[in-house]
Amino acid sequence: MPSSRLKRVPQQQQQQQPDGELVSTLAGWDIGARDQQVEVEVDPLTGGSYKVSCVSTERAWIGVRGRPGVVCGAYCFEVKVTDGLLRVGWATSGASFSLGTDDGSFGYGGTGKKSHLNKFSEYGPSFETGDVITCCIDRSRRELGFGKNGVYCGKAFSLPPNWDGVALFPALCAREAFKATGYFGCPDHPKVPHGCGYWPLGAAYLCDVVESAAGPPATLQLSAPEESAERKTDRADRFAKLARVDKDLTKLSVFVPDASAAVTLGGPLVGLSRALERGYLRDAEKLRDPAHIRPLPVLREALEHTLSAGRPWAWEAEMLRAIRQDLTVQHAEDFLEEASEISALRALANGDWPTFAACAPTVRKRPRSAELAWLVLLGSSPSTCLHGLRHNSESESATAQFVKTVLRDMSAGHWRRALQHEPPSEVAAQVHTIVVRPLAAAKALASVTKAFPKVKFTTIQALGVKDLPDGVAVGQDGVVNCGPAHAVALQLIEAAH
Repeated sequence: MPSSRLKRVPQQQQQQQPDGELVSTLAGWDIGARDQQVEVEVDPLTGGSYKVSCVSTERAWIGVRGRPGVVCGAYCFEVKVTDGLLRVGWATSGASFSLGTDDGSFGYGGTGKKSHLNKFSEYGPSFETGDVITCCIDRSRRELGFGKNGVYCGKAFSLPPNWDGVALFPALCAREAFKATGYFGCPDHPKVPHGCGYWPLGAAYLCDVVESAAGPPATLQLSAPEESAERKTDRADRFAKLARVDKDLTKLSVFVPDASAAVTLGGPLVGLSRALERGYLRDAEKLRDPAHIRPLPVLREALEHTLSAGRPWAWEAEMLRAIRQDLTVQHAEDFLEEASEISALRALANGDWPTFAACAPTVRKRPRSAELAWLVLLGSSPSTCLHGLRHNSESESATAQFVKTVLRDMSAGHWRRALQHEPPSEVAAQVHTIVVRPLAAAKALASVTKAFPKVKFTTIQALGVKDLPDGVAVGQDGVVNCGPAHAVALQLIEAAH
């Protein structure tokens, strides 16, 4: 990506425009520019809008625009895909919410295609749940481009000269139900940019952007809640632990980095840190400083150290996340895939599905990439599963057949069958235990306890439910009271989802 525009002054620190008027341009999604089915969550602390979603809709594509619009300069924003098939990009204030289908919008979709005027063409890699997409605009070069997880895909669109002065706003649309979070780089809602060289839209020069028709979000006046001494102590302890992540750097690598290697012209950053144990950095300034980033030889040693340390999973997960972060910043794609594959497998071994779901999609070229791509579908939403099944429909591997069969039985309500399928590998067995078994067992229990006032425990066992959950008791006659059992089953279903 282009080199960073240095020495920018964040909007919150700028004093005034030349005419003396301060203009508020808190970046975020525009609650006044969206399809009705799109829900925009307002941050109670900042008044900004960053999380968007849609639970259900009958329309194929629904969308939302952000703010402010860019007329000058080079800026970017990011979107993290939580669920669903998304298309992200830039649009004029009068464009359709179906991004990329008219002459006023430009999109990059989850299938890897770019779109404008409803014309779709191959552009970059596909993206899905867990991926972070960077949307870049350079008005001086008249270019739009995108990046995925820190890897820039190149120029996607060239803007003609007659577009000069036409404001382009952040935009997103999705196919049916979705969840996503926008990161605009505001100081009060920071997100580490994935190696992006454009300046965050949330810190743009006020003269480079324009406000949307809906105007800025209202400033929220919040009263400070009373806080008990116990809560203050607990909060101080938690923040102290986070602070120590960056300070306890006593274990050092034997590798000594070359300071001259950290200076690269137009290339990715090269780290200089020797720390073997370092937590995930939440300070964007440190991510741009080679002194806080570890070079590849140190990361290789840190990975071996983490896996052999024998520490609790919470510590190991933090170390692995920090390693992946350093690899992302330095654009070490092959090593990143290796670390992501290791992280995904270690997460499964420790019953950590969210970490597995975040790491598995990053693995594209490793020997187990196809297996992980299939298994992650077992814990995904129906829309993501449908997209994944269509994308990998021709695969005939044992894992593919296992996933297809389990999903078919789950969708048809055949809970007993879903519980009894034999996984083809140890990894598949771990996924089955973590995500399939709890949901299928809860569904089976809910179905039988809804149908009868009382039922024998042997009948429940015949459905594949080996043990009853906490809160459900078996009477001396071997009979289960279905009222309380059904309530517990519904709670388990909600938790499993």
